[in-house]
Amino acid sequence: MPLLGRHNTPLQQTAGGLLITLAAEPASGLWLYQRQNHAQRIVRRLDTDPQQCWIVPVKPVHLPKPIAQHLQIELSEILQLAPRSVWNGYLTCPLEIAIYLGGRHQLTGSTPLDLFSLSRAKYTLYGDQQSGLLCKYWRSPLLEDIPSEPVIEQGYVALQLRNDTARWVPVSRIVLPADTMKLYYRNDQVIVPARMELLDERHAEISYPERLALPDFKPVPEAIPTRKIHGFSGKFLMEAGI
Repeated sequence: MPLLGRHNTPLQQTAGGLLITLAAEPASGLWLYQRQNHAQRIVRRLDTDPQQCWIVPVKPVHLPKPIAQHLQIELSEILQLAPRSVWNGYLTCPLEIAIYLGGRHQLTGSTPLDLFSLSRAKYTLYGDQQSGLLCKYWRSPLLEDIPSEPVIEQGYVALQLRNDTARWVPVSRIVLPADTMKLYYRNDQVIVPARMELLDERHAEISYPERLALPDFKPVPEAIPTRKIHGFSGKFLMEAGI
């Protein structure tokens, strides 16, 4: 059974090296939540049976602290895009997962029981030290398709990269604003669709399509709202290099 989605209690879910359980503790009369992976063990006790819980991906900018509003993905290899061309492919991205108790209505505005990621968090600046953007940092290869087997440590960016200029343009990174980012999931695969339009050799415009054009993927409710980015109107201009 997939990890992500709605679950009834009692619960026991495994994915990779991750184990999540939620069950009654007879000795105390309480319900015991546990998450274990590698050397980490998290325990929460509940005074009653929540009957249901949701395990959902959230925008990957909350951990270890919600101090960044953008995700910068550095490409492991520079992609040279030909004039008047379009590249459709995938990048990997960090994945954060939240656990909510109760029905679907609890996904909006409630504090999660647990929030975690199996990938190590790093930060970087996009731009100079005085006016640059603090970004969550990730490094990714270029992928033609997503693997058939889910990897709970990471999600994927379904990227359409368009070069409408008359020149070859090298691309080494993409910066994604979290404000209007949309997540979709199928089983334990998570995808963020995005568009990147090259304006010249230094500037690009980032936007998000209204929906994901892949079968069976469901939209993820925005469980943890992100702060609104001042002056952001749905498109983000990369003006400190691509």
